[in-house]
Amino acid sequence: MRSELPPSLRAAMDAPPVPPKAWQDGVGPAFVSLWISVVFLDRLAQGTLLVGGLGPSLVGAVLAGLLGYWGLYYAPAIWGAQTRRPLSVVASSTFGAWGSRWIPGVLLGVISIVWFAITIDYATQWSLSGLAALDMLDPKQLETAHRGASFQPRPLFLFVAAVWSLTSAVIGILAVRLVAAIMLVYPIFAAIALGLALLWAIPTAGLGPIAARPFEGGGWRAIATMAQLMFGFLAANALASADWGAASNSPRDARLGGLVGVMLAGPIVATVGLLIVAGALGRPLDASDPGPAVGAVTGPPTIASARAALARTPADAPPVTLREVFLRPIGGRIGGTGLLVLSLALLGPACFNPFVIARQFSAIWPAVPRLAWTIAGALLTWPLILTGLARRTELLFGLIGAAAAPVAGAMAADYALRKGRWPGPRRGVNLAGMIAWAVGLGVGLVPYVGFPQVQPASMLSFVAAFVVYAILAMVRLEPPAMAAEVTEPAPPEVAEQAE
Repeated sequence: MRSELPPSLRAAMDAPPVPPKAWQDGVGPAFVSLWISVVFLDRLAQGTLLVGGLGPSLVGAVLAGLLGYWGLYYAPAIWGAQTRRPLSVVASSTFGAWGSRWIPGVLLGVISIVWFAITIDYATQWSLSGLAALDMLDPKQLETAHRGASFQPRPLFLFVAAVWSLTSAVIGILAVRLVAAIMLVYPIFAAIALGLALLWAIPTAGLGPIAARPFEGGGWRAIATMAQLMFGFLAANALASADWGAASNSPRDARLGGLVGVMLAGPIVATVGLLIVAGALGRPLDASDPGPAVGAVTGPPTIASARAALARTPADAPPVTLREVFLRPIGGRIGGTGLLVLSLALLGPACFNPFVIARQFSAIWPAVPRLAWTIAGALLTWPLILTGLARRTELLFGLIGAAAAPVAGAMAADYALRKGRWPGPRRGVNLAGMIAWAVGLGVGLVPYVGFPQVQPASMLSFVAAFVVYAILAMVRLEPPAMAAEVTEPAPPEVAEQAE
């Protein structure tokens, strides 16, 4: 029977055990540090705070935290903790021993390339902005030329982005454990920077656009947009909960880590990010300041001016990003230091994404060296950065969610039908899982083919995949499982990720 398994799956099942960890030493901090990333926080306020105000935005955040834990995180994490195996093994039940090589195998590798591009773009933006705020760089070097539809970043930006990407690719293979050890501690400094910015913002957080009653329909739009952004941001990362579950002491540790790191940390960090921007919007800006506008309110805010800002569509509204808040009105040494601290917090993701790229693709094509896969991944990020697509996070979060959420939806349905017990790899390709993923992907892409009002699309794609898998499993479209073949522990790459 083992001869029916692909070599990569057999190798994963035969690998030695991983030293387990308590939730507070592994999965919990991992997901907390994920949320405090500026990739998540930078543009969070644009389609939420300015559209529907703070209250509805936070409702969407809480909804995303709840559904993110129970939907995206729970089933992979518990199966990983039960079997002591990573995603590459536990997903072989839902998608088949051979099907799981592609979904989620290769799919997760492609998503990691996109995440790598986003991370490098933001690390470059924030580090250069920090140097500019500290008067160590000409602010003109931060400007980006737009000629029609063309996006033309400055040569300095391109050079720094290239150095970040290639260096991270090499470190991701040669020293990923060292970086992982450093990043277990470093997010504390990023959290301190956000906490200080929050203290600065609290006195004026109620004076900007959130003081006005949202225009008709704005509250529901803010809820849907926040839920879509957070669910899409979490979707691919939550699949790794199987790996973290495999490195946990027990299913209880996997549950506690998810409760703290996903359900609680996500909405709390989103609240902090929104309040910082709200505080900036509530402050009058210095008209002589040549820097970029932070928000729609440029003088002492009134209800009328706040309503006018809220009435603008996200496409027409001026940028309201966390980076601009640190540049101005915080500015100076404090703002510049905050920008640099938060940019360095991206070192971990920047190095870990190439590691995932190499791991996912080398499992399918082992003849290609892992270093070659990481360099190829770095080169593939450049078109996304050169065209400006890497900074369109609201679009990319939606696309990533459309692709990854149905994976979790199908696995959650498989988990529910098996009453939480992992049945083992299924022979060949599990058509129930493949069809469920394809249907979920189609639902998740609906907003991008002419129906933008269908939101939160990532959540809908999860539900669609769950329902379709359940129906197809009931009509016995699943191949038989090979439960007797699964007695070995999780593979060593789990230890590399957890450490």
